[in-house]
Amino acid sequence: MEVFYRPELSVQTLLMDANSVQETAENLADYINHLMHADSVLLVRLDNQMRYKEVGSWRSGKSGDTGAEAVMRQWLPRLVESWNTREKLSGEELDAFLKALTPFTVPGGYLTILPICNNIRFVGFAVFGKKSGEGDWTDRELPILRFLLSIIAVTFANKNLYEDYMLQNWVYNTMMGRMQANLYVTDIHTDRILFMNKTMQEAFGLENPVGKVCWQILQKGSRGRCPGCPVQRLTESGEEGVYRRWEEFNTLTGRYYDNYDSLMKWTDGSTVHFQHSLDITASKKLSKEASTDDLTGLLNRRGGKNRLAEMLDAARHQETILTVCMYDVNSLKKVNDTFGHREGDNLLRVIANSVKGVLTGEDFACRLSGDEFLVTFAGKTEQESAALIKLVEERLLAVRRQDRIPYELSFCTGILELRPEHTMSVTDILREVDERMYEQKRQYHMQQGKESVLAAAEAQWRLLKPEAFDYDQQYLYDALVESTDNYLYVCDMATNTFRYSRKLVEEFAFPGEVIQNAADIWRSIIHPADWERFWESNQAISDGRTVSHEVEYRARNRKGQWIKLHCRGHVAQNSAGEPRVFAGFISNEGQWFPEWTE
Repeated sequence: MEVFYRPELSVQTLLMDANSVQETAENLADYINHLMHADSVLLVRLDNQMRYKEVGSWRSGKSGDTGAEAVMRQWLPRLVESWNTREKLSGEELDAFLKALTPFTVPGGYLTILPICNNIRFVGFAVFGKKSGEGDWTDRELPILRFLLSIIAVTFANKNLYEDYMLQNWVYNTMMGRMQANLYVTDIHTDRILFMNKTMQEAFGLENPVGKVCWQILQKGSRGRCPGCPVQRLTESGEEGVYRRWEEFNTLTGRYYDNYDSLMKWTDGSTVHFQHSLDITASKKLSKEASTDDLTGLLNRRGGKNRLAEMLDAARHQETILTVCMYDVNSLKKVNDTFGHREGDNLLRVIANSVKGVLTGEDFACRLSGDEFLVTFAGKTEQESAALIKLVEERLLAVRRQDRIPYELSFCTGILELRPEHTMSVTDILREVDERMYEQKRQYHMQQGKESVLAAAEAQWRLLKPEAFDYDQQYLYDALVESTDNYLYVCDMATNTFRYSRKLVEEFAFPGEVIQNAADIWRSIIHPADWERFWESNQAISDGRTVSHEVEYRARNRKGQWIKLHCRGHVAQNSAGEPRVFAGFISNEGQWFPEWTE
């Protein structure tokens, strides 16, 4: 009696075509009996995990005993263990196994059990039997049996491979069909659809889309590939596994999709286009609502910063330029105070709509804060962007004249061109354009101040000559303090002693209204970036280099908040030309948030 062992690998020159293991057993018995004599043949096929798959039996002309399957399932674990460990069946265990085989072999005859192997993979085994009167299997017969089994091993291996493929294909198709995502495959040369999952067919209302050109049935009235289709770029690069992501608005369904396109190998070995697409309509709507400024319809601060970051990445990869422009609406506080906040809101909307009118392609605008906005021009130089801003200003001037708006429609800007090689972050960019805009804003306020002073002086002169007017000057300070929202200050130039209004003292926690040498106090609360500008302007007054003073700066109040201040002042001289009094107003421009430049 022979037991399991690993045979020498045989050259496989004969393949037996059989539809089942039972047919294979019958064909094998017929083949053997032309070469030698066998009274029984039992074949068992295992899958690639050494699990039972099929059994076929033949005994002296009788085929297909159904009881063989139950016996094989019972003994298979022990036989597989014997194969893996090379331990022979012996003693009572061997007798029990031979007894179990009796219905399918020759009772009391000679049996030999041989493994069926494809290379070193165990894909089944065979039991051959002879009647007792015919003698045991000879050394001449056993090699023939092993050779025939090596051919059957190929058949079994092919069956396993095919079944695994069919199982994987079934799992793949089932999984792809049930995925809540649109999946389809197209020929990269003809754009004809090779596969489309059930989810996508239902979403687009299609039946039997295979074989049809994708852009003809997936878009409405299209004459070619979608504008953002990356198939050509993918085929030119020739890289498989690399995907391109793009957003699409579909004209057939009226919905938005987030598409992931790549190349892959198809079942016939050809390279095909594969797209995995997600319907993002609902999330896009929520995202738009969360990132849109309700008043102007522009992106809000968060949405604008995210969009700017995306455009920066795209510009670097595509090696294109961007130009970023920050603008600050002029006189918003004045309009709110004079005409009401509703009119102030209208001011912001009118300017925002004019800005939107010059945006094209990937350009966008967002509202950073109350009166600060950001515009990003894609692929445009600083000069081209400045020309568009100039166009906005001209249109606003025309609107003001046409609608007879009693206040100005204007803004101050800071513009920055970004070339592909730049390394600035979003925070760096916002800080830089803010500084540029702040400088223009300072110039604007200086001009406004000069115009205001001249207008007031001219109006006063028309009323009466200065020398003809007399009043009680001791009450002037109190009257001025109570009549303005600005902070009043007066300095005795001889002693360098300042008096500040009670409002400023309380807001910025000054030690008192009257302070000698106030520079140290201001230095402790003025923003470090503004101190040099503040000091230089005041020093020019002290040195007698100028008699007028105007400066903008940020100072921290008693709550620790940064407040934007705009200070204007003038030096009054005596008849000898000596400076006597330095006085003026400090206007509160509102709170400044450091994160506005982030």
